[in-house]
Amino acid sequence: MTGNGQVSVQVRPGVAELWPELAADGPLLTKLSWLELRSASFGDQMITLVVTEDGEAKLAALATVLRKPAPGELYDLHHVVVSPAPVLPLTDAARAARTELMATAPPPERWVPCLIVMLPGYECVPVGPGRADPALLGELVSGAVAWAGEQDLPTVAFLYTHADPPGLDQALARHGFTALSLSRTWVLPVPAGGTPEYLAMLAPKRRSEAAREMRRLADAGVSIRQLDPCELGAEATLTAMAALRARNVRKYHGRAAEARELAKLQRVITDVCDGQPRVFVAEAAGGMVGFTLFCAHGDCWYGLSGGHDYSAASSRFCYFATSFYAPVPAAAQAGVRSLAFGQGSAGAKRSRGCVGLPLAGWILSAERDLRAAVQASAAITELDA
Repeated sequence: MTGNGQVSVQVRPGVAELWPELAADGPLLTKLSWLELRSASFGDQMITLVVTEDGEAKLAALATVLRKPAPGELYDLHHVVVSPAPVLPLTDAARAARTELMATAPPPERWVPCLIVMLPGYECVPVGPGRADPALLGELVSGAVAWAGEQDLPTVAFLYTHADPPGLDQALARHGFTALSLSRTWVLPVPAGGTPEYLAMLAPKRRSEAAREMRRLADAGVSIRQLDPCELGAEATLTAMAALRARNVRKYHGRAAEARELAKLQRVITDVCDGQPRVFVAEAAGGMVGFTLFCAHGDCWYGLSGGHDYSAASSRFCYFATSFYAPVPAAAQAGVRSLAFGQGSAGAKRSRGCVGLPLAGWILSAERDLRAAVQASAAITELDA
């Protein structure tokens, strides 16, 4: 808890200089190099909310002003609050009810401008030694609401908050925010015993399927291995990874340039992973047909990138092998406690031992019709089982 010191909230432009120090013990998504990689494509004006006590920074959170709709984006309030949002893991009933709600709710242009308190990695994670202090978290929320009012931003949203620290949800509720269940982020606990213990964690049917998938890969002439770090310095390796990554992007987003994907991979490897990524590849006939790239941070490996050749019959199994079956024993040997996979692909991740951590959205608006739409959505929005 805070003492009797003077507490204030400051708003600093961009990512404040003190952020790396406050986020030193935070998850990978709070790392400065990751923020620099992702922030350019998110919002119109990034700020840092800093809570100080007696002049010393104790707590901070990143936020972004959104001034125009961003259709389909997972930070666009109209999309995540009232649309069917096919990417979010909602029940069929919730999706149908939200389709009806969208017909009467305010249109996308009414939901902006707004203040979105969220990291570019689609999670809301306050950082600093005061991150578990209910009083400081309350000041953070108050500061965000006050600054938004000064800037004529009628709506404030804290998107993709975790259950931890609990004080944040409590502070948001006290300030009149309405909560919605939005999504889950998936984490695989890594058993110390590696593959045998991992397989024992799975349901019997899934355990048998895992063994069958690995046999099918072997029968198809596909081998799985972890790249030696020096191999990532080879142009041919990075080019092959970029080509596979571009295939994935095209499959889900329609278009992708291999040169752009290569540049992004190089930044992830050099800046985010400090030149030491953990890369697991699937190879067949002398070429790479799939890969998954992890970044080691603390006692967790974060899955940051991947690509697979979907023209190959075995590509589906390659994904499972490079993302789960091969990394688990390597992570166990390295003393890693978990693999983090982010949101999406719930069925595949759940069936392979991942635990879904719930993420919520909290919205407060000075506009009556927006408040009504948020409350209506909260009453019908439900995550699938």
